[in-house]
Amino acid sequence: MKISVLVLIYGIELHESKTIQRLLDLCEPMDNTQLILWNNGPRKISERSIINSLKECFSQVVLVETIENKALSVVYNDFISKFNADRYVLLDDDSTLSKEYIKSALSENSVGIGVPLISFNGRVESPSMNIRSGYENGPYNSKDRIVGIGSGLFMDDSVAKVIHAHFGNVFDTRFFLYAVDTTFFFRVRSLGLNKKIKLVPGFEHSLSRLEDESAEKAHFRKFERSYAIGLCTRFYFKHCKLQLVKIVVKKLLRRDTYYLSTTLKALWYGKHHRA
Repeated sequence: MKISVLVLIYGIELHESKTIQRLLDLCEPMDNTQLILWNNGPRKISERSIINSLKECFSQVVLVETIENKALSVVYNDFISKFNADRYVLLDDDSTLSKEYIKSALSENSVGIGVPLISFNGRVESPSMNIRSGYENGPYNSKDRIVGIGSGLFMDDSVAKVIHAHFGNVFDTRFFLYAVDTTFFFRVRSLGLNKKIKLVPGFEHSLSRLEDESAEKAHFRKFERSYAIGLCTRFYFKHCKLQLVKIVVKKLLRRDTYYLSTTLKALWYGKHHRA
């Protein structure tokens, strides 16, 4: 089995990535496993010496740089289309990977869609699930609602091909940052692929919505999430309608008209502000 692993880097050097450090700490020489280090900006990587160490673990290490900060959905799709493999593993740069997760993600066993249990400060925060009683550990079907974050997600090529054949791409390029992973799971559910989902051991991961951050960063995230929920309602109404109602009521009660108008603008025009 050929496996392609993506580590998406943004705003840091390679040696500053928790994910890369954990891959080195837990590394064992792996045949037919290529590592793609994808720097998505805003500047080029200046220190590359760690790549030589990574080559002792992976059969191939490739550095890709798109410093124009491509949409997350576009990066994921480009990764899948350019690096042919039997399995694709998606990782952010700030994950404290566990040995159990790496063993699951890089195993030879066919999984379909691997969804790790992601923790923040020791508490499992992803995936969010609404499962039929008695089927909490699977097998799942279209009645079960499962939504996980992108970091740690992995899928076999057979699943990627089914999604691509139906939608024209694996990840929805109408979304740039937030809801790229969420809408992926909506696609999976709509195609009857929930039966392919398997929960796997996870790891600790930084989650911005649960962290203290500057007012500037908080504004950026609220702005982007407002766009995401508007677009999600426009294109995945069945899945997002209740969330939209909750957000509208919440924003009105708080008189938070700016972010509410942003959501409604995205819903009306049907495109991201960066599109």
